[in-house]
Amino acid sequence: PASVVWPDGSTHWLWSRGSFYFDEAGEVYRVAGIQVDISERKRIEQEIATNAERLQFSLNAANMGHWDTDLATGEGFRSLSLFALFGFNQPIPQWDLNKFLDLLHSDDRDRVETAYKAATSSAGVFEEEFRVIWPDQSTHWMWSKARAYADAEGKPYRMLGLQMDITRRKEAELEVLRLNALLEKRIAERTKELLDANQDLEAYAYTVSHDLRAPLRAIDGYSAILDEELANSQNSEARNLLATIRQRTKFMNTLIEDLLELSRFSRHELQKQELDARQQVVSIIEELDDKERKATFEIGELPSYAADPVLMRQVWINLISNALKYSSKSAAPAIRVGFEDGAYFIEDNGAGFDMAHADNLFKVFSRLHDQKDYSGTGIGLAIVKRIIERHGGRVWATGEIGAGARFSFSFI
Repeated sequence: PASVVWPDGSTHWLWSRGSFYFDEAGEVYRVAGIQVDISERKRIEQEIATNAERLQFSLNAANMGHWDTDLATGEGFRSLSLFALFGFNQPIPQWDLNKFLDLLHSDDRDRVETAYKAATSSAGVFEEEFRVIWPDQSTHWMWSKARAYADAEGKPYRMLGLQMDITRRKEAELEVLRLNALLEKRIAERTKELLDANQDLEAYAYTVSHDLRAPLRAIDGYSAILDEELANSQNSEARNLLATIRQRTKFMNTLIEDLLELSRFSRHELQKQELDARQQVVSIIEELDDKERKATFEIGELPSYAADPVLMRQVWINLISNALKYSSKSAAPAIRVGFEDGAYFIEDNGAGFDMAHADNLFKVFSRLHDQKDYSGTGIGLAIVKRIIERHGGRVWATGEIGAGARFSFSFI
C-alpha cells in the first residue's frame, strides 16, 4: 500500500500488485498490474487503532485490567495492567483459571471459582469482589466483572472481563463499620448513663415527695395550731406572720408538686395515637369550675394529630390554665383556640408580656409577672415545652404588654 496525492490535494491509499514479463534475452518487455483504492479500509483501520488506544488509556486511568479468554483452550489476551493488579510487572506465562485461583485469598477461592464456573457454563455474567495475595504477601481487594458468550449452538466459547483494585474503597468501608461499631458502643454507654440518671431522678423525686413534704406538713400543722391559739389575741403582727408562713408553705408544696409533674411527664413513655384535638380542648373546658367559666371561649378548626393522649391533654390543660390566669383581670376575658399556618394556638386578651423576654417563658422557675399579681411556680409552660419537644415539635409565644398573648405549637 502507498499513499498518493490527488490533483485536488486529497490523500488516498492505493494497493498495487503487478507482474513483470521477460524476453529470451532476459529483458523486461511488459508489466501488467492492478490498483485498488483502499482509503476507506485504511480509515477504518485507523479508527479501530484510535479507539483501542482510547480504551487502553481509559482502562489505565481507571486502574483496570482486562482479558479475553478462549474457554476451550484457556488461551487469550491479558493486558499488562491485569498482571499489575496481581502484583506482577510483566506477563505471566500459562495464565489460566488455576493460576488465577492460586493467587486468591483462601477464604474467597471456593466462592469465586463457583461463580466463575456458573457463568462460563451458562453464558452468564460473573461479578465478584475478592482478595488477592501479591508476591510480597500484601493483601489487595479486587472487583471483577466478566461476560461469557455463546456460539450459534448456545455453547459458551469466549469470556471478556474487567478487573479493578478496590482496596481503598474496602478499607474505607471497613473503617465505616469500625466507626459504626464504636458509635453503637458509645450510644449504648450513653443510654446506660441516661438510664442511671433517670433512676437517680426517680430517687430524687421520691425524696422530694416524701422527705420534703413531711416537714412542710409539720410546719403547716404547727402554724395552724398557733393560729388557733392566737385567734382571740390582739397581737395582729404575730397572726400576720403565721399567715405568711402558711402561705409560703402552701406555695412550696405546690412547687414540689409541679417539679414532680415535670419529672413524671419527662419520663412518661410516648404512646402515640390519632387524637381529636377539638374534643380534647372541649372536654377540658367543660370541666372548668364556675369561677373559671366567666371567660368566653372561641374554638376554631383543630385538625387531629398523632400524639400521646395523656401528655397532650396536659399541654392543653396548662395552656388553657395559663390563658385563664393572665386574662382574669380583663373586663371581659376572652380566649380563642385554633389552627393557623400549620400550628395550633391559644390566644387571650390578658396581661401579655414583653417580647424581649419571650424565651424565658418556657424556662423552669422563670416568671415575667410578680407573684403578688399572678400566682404560680413558673413550671407549667416548661412542661408544655418538654412535652411538645418529645413529640418532635416546637412551641413559641408572641404577645404585647396589656394586649394579650398567643402561645403556639407545631409538630414539625
